[in-house]
Amino acid sequence: PTWLEPPPAIERHFRHGLLDDYYYAHLDFDSSEEDCLRFNRILDMLTDLFGDGKRPKLLGHSAIHLVLFVDSILDSYTRAWEDSLADAHDQFSAELAQATADSKNGEVNETPPEAWVRYGIWTRSNSDRGENIRRRHQFYSDRMTRYLGSSLVPKDPKRAFSPLEREQIYWRDNKKCAVCGAEVSWSDADIHHLDAHGEGGRTALENGVLVHRACHPKGERARRFAEKFRARQRSAEP
Repeated sequence: PTWLEPPPAIERHFRHGLLDDYYYAHLDFDSSEEDCLRFNRILDMLTDLFGDGKRPKLLGHSAIHLVLFVDSILDSYTRAWEDSLADAHDQFSAELAQATADSKNGEVNETPPEAWVRYGIWTRSNSDRGENIRRRHQFYSDRMTRYLGSSLVPKDPKRAFSPLEREQIYWRDNKKCAVCGAEVSWSDADIHHLDAHGEGGRTALENGVLVHRACHPKGERARRFAEKFRARQRSAEP
């Protein structure tokens, strides 16, 4: 992500001196910028998800790769992964710990554990080099994706209904608001996702209903509305 891309000198070699220089050169950064707000949201989320005291504190490379991974999935996947994230990270940590122990005990043979070859060894020497960080993160992302499994549910890449789809739904629903039942003027028309887009709902005709802008349900109200609407649909079936 662009907000975590350092200047070229730091990208080549993440030495403390360079990081300090970069920090002091940007003391006047705007903490209200979207990149900073997003970073803080991710940290707050991880504090909630990992704050149960069931694992060692997240430090160094472990914290870096976790933040980068969450940033990469935050917009493209539903939030179903949140409940599984800590367990997935624990599985990765256990795999890495075993691979590291094997290497220290001289048990790394001609086919050493993949976690050691692709991650562990790059935390031991020149761990702050940009290339080594990239190597580790590719392996970390691959493993976390595997451990999260079916909890990684992609969002429909199409977020908004097209003008034609909006018109089709408007006429299909007879200009009536699905929430209050009153007539909806075209200028006041909104299309609501029955199954929320953020929870994996598709942007398709069968998942859209006509509503007034002021009636457009959000959050828990939207979930209750969807349940009632589906129930009405089922009761109307022959």
